[in-house]
Amino acid sequence: MTNPTKKPTQNMASSPEEMIKILADISFQKPEELSQTMQSLHEAHFHTLEMEETPRPYVENSAFDDILADDIESFAMKLVDISKQSRADGNILWGRIQGTQYEQQAQDLVAQTLRSFGIDDVRQDEFPIRTPQWLPTLNELTVTASNELTAPYTFHEAITPFPSGQTPSEGVEAEVLYVGQGTAAELSGRDLTGKIVLLQADFSGGGPMYSSARTAYSRIATGQYGMPAGVIAWWTLPGAKQIATRVGAMGGGDSVGTALPWISLGYDDGLYLRKLLDRAEQDQPLKIRMCVQGKMEDGSVRSSSNVYGFIPGKSDKYVVMTFHSDSYFYGLHDNAGTAAMVMAAAKHYASRPIEDRGHGLLILSVGDHEHPGVGATDLFIEQNHQFVRDNMLMVLRPEKLGLIALTKEGPIQAKSNQAIPAMQLITNRSPRLLNIFKEAVDTFALPTADFYYQDPAADETHFHPPFSKFDDLNAISTGWAISSYAYHSTADYDLGLISFKLLEKYAKAHIFIVDNLNGLTKQDLLENGSQLPEHSIYSSELFKVYYGNF
Repeated sequence: MTNPTKKPTQNMASSPEEMIKILADISFQKPEELSQTMQSLHEAHFHTLEMEETPRPYVENSAFDDILADDIESFAMKLVDISKQSRADGNILWGRIQGTQYEQQAQDLVAQTLRSFGIDDVRQDEFPIRTPQWLPTLNELTVTASNELTAPYTFHEAITPFPSGQTPSEGVEAEVLYVGQGTAAELSGRDLTGKIVLLQADFSGGGPMYSSARTAYSRIATGQYGMPAGVIAWWTLPGAKQIATRVGAMGGGDSVGTALPWISLGYDDGLYLRKLLDRAEQDQPLKIRMCVQGKMEDGSVRSSSNVYGFIPGKSDKYVVMTFHSDSYFYGLHDNAGTAAMVMAAAKHYASRPIEDRGHGLLILSVGDHEHPGVGATDLFIEQNHQFVRDNMLMVLRPEKLGLIALTKEGPIQAKSNQAIPAMQLITNRSPRLLNIFKEAVDTFALPTADFYYQDPAADETHFHPPFSKFDDLNAISTGWAISSYAYHSTADYDLGLISFKLLEKYAKAHIFIVDNLNGLTKQDLLENGSQLPEHSIYSSELFKVYYGNF
């Protein structure tokens, strides 16, 4: 019988002492054990609700019936399979890595598929990679001394994905110090000399691209607090075992990372290491052996290619639709899903009789993209200068589309049936183009942010000053893009975060945009436009103020 004098409560504890006693050991498990425990406990409280992404009603157009989510998923998974083969072959940094045989397999697949659509003019221009790329040859992170362990413990997912200082082949072994997010306040009074530093990277600004570790690593590497033997970057993205993000500067400043050896851990691994540190005793500090070795490979050993196919229209003008297929890890979010979406749009457009194609459509799979994030559109322009100058109406550049939002409530993490909104690029702020994109959003009920931007920052960059090698292009670039929490991580595939049904709608929307450009000239699109900002967004005061917060 219920005691009426005792009120039920939901509080976990009633005093600090009780709270600490309850929590002292309950979570102290190895990463794989903790993951299983959390999954089991989660299932006891929260039960899977099988449902589709929230319908955003729109009027179906039978003209687009051949653009199908299943086809988009099928092509995307072919790209993912190439990445899986890279991992199976033993590569530390695995995926469709630029300049490797795996990127070449992806580009060959694109070329073959475009030809299978009946596109007659498909070209594949090969070239040496333009920027030397980091190849990690040895990554190891092993706990060698801990009062909680009876044998060494190795973090098998530890990886150094970008240029780093290097250790001897036998590694360095040292005491580990946890410095939180590495702010000046957290480092004040600390002596890091000879230690291995565990640095927690904050992703709350929007994902791995905007990691606080970019600022903190440089603060540590100056030696102001003593020069450590190495840095462990702990990427705090739940569900991601590996993330290929940087400690270097935005816009390609990865050489910053060579100041000290560094290696990275996913969320669960980093959490376990911090818990071991929590339990370390003063007379028995936690020690780790860290091995980081690698080399830079240039165009003498790596090559890439641009693949492009011409789908002619009634006019002599073309919309150039770009994507890239190189990637880190599975590369489903960045960029297999979007690549597959563009291919579905290309298949549809190529199947139309030419009288139903107003302008031509050029499909361009840009090679050599991921580092520094702007692919070889410069070489495409060099080899097709007259076409770009005289026949290109505009660039239509989708990037990383179709990402699903997560629900996060403490220990509760689950997929939702809502999509992450895309950001809109229109480099010249053309009112006419803005209206076309707005109509596409409304027609296909697409998720979108409440702003648009001008700054070219991806493969479209080479079409615009000051980055263009030609001053006569007067180019216009447009497109939707997402750069969010799953960027360059294994979570996109492992957690199933891409909606192919949404990518189907994006494919239809892109063809809708191309169709609505019918009858318009480049002068129409330039009318009432604006000049580009003077400085790149990556070197802007805005980004400097943002990273100065850390």
